[in-house]
Amino acid sequence: MIKLTYSFISLINAKVICVSQGVKNDLSLLYKIKNCRVINNFIDHQDLDKKTQNNSHNDRVFDYIFVGRLTKVKGCDVLIDALCDRSVFIKDNNINIAIIGDGDERKKLQGKIEKFGISSFVSFKGECENPYVYMKSAKYIIVPSYAEGFGLVVLEGLYLGADIIYSKCDFGPREIIDNYFSEQKKLGFSDPSLNRIESVAELSSIIKYTFNSRPFFLSHEKKKERVCKYFNKAKVASDICKFLND
Repeated sequence: MIKLTYSFISLINAKVICVSQGVKNDLSLLYKIKNCRVINNFIDHQDLDKKTQNNSHNDRVFDYIFVGRLTKVKGCDVLIDALCDRSVFIKDNNINIAIIGDGDERKKLQGKIEKFGISSFVSFKGECENPYVYMKSAKYIIVPSYAEGFGLVVLEGLYLGADIIYSKCDFGPREIIDNYFSEQKKLGFSDPSLNRIESVAELSSIIKYTFNSRPFFLSHEKKKERVCKYFNKAKVASDICKFLND
């Protein structure tokens, strides 16, 4: 059904809006859809401000957090294996890690954490109505996905002041960092869908590097300013209207 729909879109040369360049390239390559425009998602920064104004957590109390569904595509298994690889380091340095979200893989992931004796350092918070209070309280947000269309959590995390450790998967997070936050490119690690073992090893190394070195990339204000400039509602609405009216 999906293939038939895309074939029809190609046949009538309908306009298609894509959230990332990678999605656009795939539609062109796989379905010969040519009339595409890349228009990224936006974040509602006023809503984020509202949801974090009464943050109950102390500033940056979490060293690392993951936010997302605990399903295969989101790659939390990659993160958990990297944490297990650094279990001694985590215990020696009293590193505080939170997993925000729920899903099919939760029980298996928690089992690994318990096996390596770091359940006191890695807390599973479950699905949260307002994950942004955790994001605002994190030094680093880890996005270890096997695939992402856009990766809104990257923008939300940056806006709230965290640095982003991300897999170079197709498509969104890599494009956001490469095009708008190139200062943080050294926090990217191999795409786990291509080489999972290498991905886990690189993420493990980045965790040790960032905790020991505390590298500085951009101030919180600079991150907010850049996110608001390129990923705001008015700009996206204007770009959509212009594309549809061309």
